[in-house]
Amino acid sequence: MLEKEVARYLATGESDPLGCAFPGNHTLAFACEAYSRILERPRGKAERHALLRDYARSSNLPYDTVDRAELLDILTDAVESRNGWRRILARCSPPR
Repeated sequence: MLEKEVARYLATGESDPLGCAFPGNHTLAFACEAYSRILERPRGKAERHALLRDYARSSNLPYDTVDRAELLDILTDAVESRNGWRRILARCSPPR
């Protein structure tokens, strides 16, 4: 699971597993992992929203490099949009 990989890299002080040094990279990793899990099962928007609510209740981030409220806002935006992957990328990309 990507979440555990990122946590391991951060705990050991090794280089960033994503290979990109910008402030949103960990948010991007967690958002992509969570969104992929949300998309695995349900087909309808209502089911995706239900999984997002479950994730919001149960998720505990192991460190403070990701703002939980921001992550949930990004995931909500992705679940509600037609192309959630683009929304995640847009929200997590470094400013140009």
